[in-house]
Amino acid sequence: MSLEKLQLPEFVFAELFKDHLVITDDVAAINPAVPNKPILPSPTPTPNIVSAETGVKIPTNHVPQNRFLGNNAKNIVLLVRDNEAVHLRDEWLNTLGKLLAALKMNLNDVAIVNTQHQSCTFEQLQQLLQPRYVLLFGVGTQELALPFMIPDYQAQPFNQCIFIQASASTLSNNNTDALIKAEKMKLWQVLKTTFA
Repeated sequence: MSLEKLQLPEFVFAELFKDHLVITDDVAAINPAVPNKPILPSPTPTPNIVSAETGVKIPTNHVPQNRFLGNNAKNIVLLVRDNEAVHLRDEWLNTLGKLLAALKMNLNDVAIVNTQHQSCTFEQLQQLLQPRYVLLFGVGTQELALPFMIPDYQAQPFNQCIFIQASASTLSNNNTDALIKAEKMKLWQVLKTTFA
């Protein structure tokens, strides 16, 4: 059987692409029984917050509530920069899942924010996610408008939160490269100590 002649029912396409399908035709013209209304709700304006340190107004709409992966049950925020995925590419998610399992946690315990598609400050993260821990993978503290920089693999307390910065390569599935293995070991040591 040729794949060119394979026809899938509409519900299969809807399920496969439920987060990525865009209807470009007028819905009412296709089916008059369906009212013509927007598919996605229109964004509501959000108030600005004022930075306590600089006095500058910062829009709070950078990290909408549906723009993170996980349930943040333990108030652990993971910031990544991944230009290949909305939240996190499969390879990185797989590695992260193993790392969390070794710490006796899972994706339910964390919130993953991809800074490639949205920017945020630490104040905004505090308002939305109330983090006790922030793990930065390939993201620097200056991008969160924090008043300090930290070296990789060092736990840094600030404002009732612990920050740990690591190379994005630690999320790679590559376990044969000696440099990546060394980076992963450094990350494991600081995480093991921090979450002991």
